[in-house]
Amino acid sequence: MIKGRRPDMTTPSREMATPATEEELVRLEADVAAECASTRLRPSMDLVWSALRRAGLKIAICSNLARPYEQALLDQLPGPPDAVVLSFRVGLKKPQQQIYRLVCSQLALQPSEVLFTGDELEADVFGPGTIDALAMPIEEFESSYSRRASSFAPSEITELFDRISAARAA
Repeated sequence: MIKGRRPDMTTPSREMATPATEEELVRLEADVAAECASTRLRPSMDLVWSALRRAGLKIAICSNLARPYEQALLDQLPGPPDAVVLSFRVGLKKPQQQIYRLVCSQLALQPSEVLFTGDELEADVFGPGTIDALAMPIEEFESSYSRRASSFAPSEITELFDRISAARAA
């Protein structure tokens, strides 16, 4: 639900293979700070968040972001989530099954009751599917939210968006 410039992690990794100079460290820290400053909520996500809350649904954040990005992420959210599962905190990384199970556990829901969404197919769609959770690309979620879920969507997805739509109308 958050978008921002994706870091090119190959360059810092290559640079860190040998001891970094003070100048390189300052530049890398400035790059991370600039990325954090560029973090923005996806358009209309504040409205989606409100509709999900009005529909009585729980919201979780599950991300592979590194520690320096945590506060930038949390500062952009329109309200407190019910669960926050960050890779650096839990020692797990998407698409490991355990990270999705941890989200479900923190929400006190079964995987079949949780919809994961995100912009990376492997981590955000295929990964949750391995524990029988519902999942869809963020673009499809946004499209379903603004219109109606695809007629090809599973009934659980269609029912979810019907519930969200009813909450938006209220």
